[in-house]
Amino acid sequence: MKYIGYHGTTKSNKEQILKNGFIINKNTWPNDLGYGIYNFIDTENFYVKAKDAANIYAKKYRSNDETACIINNISIDTGKLLNLNVETNRKNILKYRSMLTNSVQARADQYRQNHSSKSVVKRGNTDGFFLEKVLKTLHIEPDAILMDRWEDIDSSKYKTTGGQLPNSTVLVVRNIESIEKSS
Repeated sequence: MKYIGYHGTTKSNKEQILKNGFIINKNTWPNDLGYGIYNFIDTENFYVKAKDAANIYAKKYRSNDETACIINNISIDTGKLLNLNVETNRKNILKYRSMLTNSVQARADQYRQNHSSKSVVKRGNTDGFFLEKVLKTLHIEPDAILMDRWEDIDSSKYKTTGGQLPNSTVLVVRNIESIEKSS
């Protein structure tokens, strides 16, 4: 499958990424869908365009620096895509939550001790740790994870600050070789 992904970042990060390529740092607190390069992609389901979502996200979460958007041409083998919009995939992942809770919390606590000032630690969402643990337990190595989700990307005058209903589609590229070209 071919995707065009929009990755919001700072202008200086964009320059470094275009020069040296993406790097996935697994020595950090994982984001909600685990480690990888987060891209917004356009679908017919949502009113906010992916490029706009990436820019809004970058402005909100990537410091006060000037922001930029990287456009990624992405190619994912269908068999290497974990689509969490598919109910059976989501249920297979979620059934491990109670079984892995203690080990996930232990990993999060270990990270908290060493990085207590980071905003991601203060937010406290352990979904990324959980997803990483499930993938390792099940010996699943997807090249990407796809999911419709809610992101804080509302740019209207009626600001929202949380939600359960998805407003965007995120493609998390875990295998950097799946990104054919960035601009």
